[in-house]
Amino acid sequence: MPIGMGRLTCLQDLSYFVVGKQSSIGELRNMLQLQRSLSITNLQNITNMMDAKDANLNSKDQLKELELQWNDEMNTTSDESLEENVLEYLRPNEELKRLMIKSYGGKRFPTWLRESFLPKLVLLSIKNCKKSEFLPPLGQLPRLTHLSITKMQQVKHVDTEFIGKGKFKGFPSLVTLILEDMPQWVEWLTTQEGAFSHLQNLHIKYCPRLKRISQRFFTLVTLEIQSCEELEVFLPGEEFPNLGNLSVKNCPKLRELPQIVMKLVKLELQDCGEVTMLPRLPSLCYLKLQGLGDLQRLSCQLHGDNETVRGEFPCLTEVTIWNCPKLSELPHLLPSLQKMEVRKCKNITAISHDLELSKDKEYPLLKELILKDCTELRGLKHNLPTLEKLENRDNEMSST
Repeated sequence: MPIGMGRLTCLQDLSYFVVGKQSSIGELRNMLQLQRSLSITNLQNITNMMDAKDANLNSKDQLKELELQWNDEMNTTSDESLEENVLEYLRPNEELKRLMIKSYGGKRFPTWLRESFLPKLVLLSIKNCKKSEFLPPLGQLPRLTHLSITKMQQVKHVDTEFIGKGKFKGFPSLVTLILEDMPQWVEWLTTQEGAFSHLQNLHIKYCPRLKRISQRFFTLVTLEIQSCEELEVFLPGEEFPNLGNLSVKNCPKLRELPQIVMKLVKLELQDCGEVTMLPRLPSLCYLKLQGLGDLQRLSCQLHGDNETVRGEFPCLTEVTIWNCPKLSELPHLLPSLQKMEVRKCKNITAISHDLELSKDKEYPLLKELILKDCTELRGLKHNLPTLEKLENRDNEMSST
């Protein structure tokens, strides 16, 4: 930035401040009228930690959003002790609502983040902090609703330090939590009762060594788990009373799904090779299954009268099934189904088996049926009066 900017003491809008090798971040010292948002980049150019103190960020109480960014590609000789002191002195004002920290090169996070000096913070993003081995204790931020932590390459365990110690149960206001691209993360060990009491959206992606999650989540509405290749057991607890959307992809060792998900509306499973059966899903509207090598059936067994209850998916309107080689039959009696797509399911011989059906048709609302590469499929044993589109490829199928 141009030398001498610090003389603009009445400046209110400054979206970006680029720290140069010749210009000092101390130019911000007397800009006390700055409002809205400020992004400070190239922080690796700070060679004296007192320059960061001179920026006087904690006195800029009209700033509501702050981004602090290092350029790790240009920061080849990173001094982690210097970066820790720089970030410590870049303490923002207590009125701050949104904070982003990117490519920070220290191992420890600042005390002002650990000790909840930001009582009004609602959004926090921590990204690409390659040397940090532990997540900071963020659970005592009372108003935090959105937390995103990505590319933390050295974190192996998430433990009680993440929850923090204080007067609040951990993360009392958090609604959305994103944990992505943490290649060394093995365990989530927190078990605090009452923590995450408002969490609705949880996204865990690209954590290939993650094996176990101990924390319970009773309020989830949306759950996405992707590319956690070592995860064998689902989240603790069988009951997720509010879960409406569930997406699990590329978790080849995952064995089973939660058994009580009565409000689930949307389910996507992909490349989860050890899942053999689905739970009962009375509210499900959308189902997509792909690459489930051990899945044998979709309908579950209910043991009230020792008979299989048909019609476990009364609300299902759309189903897509790809590459499930052991699946031998499709669900029967889908009164709401409008679209069905089945591909590369070589063990399916018929869309329905010869069952004694009631006077109600099995698929009374079906409009679109797509069948491809189901080489053993021989018969279509349905009267489908509402069918508008039939696409059949590489199947020797006849209608009966």
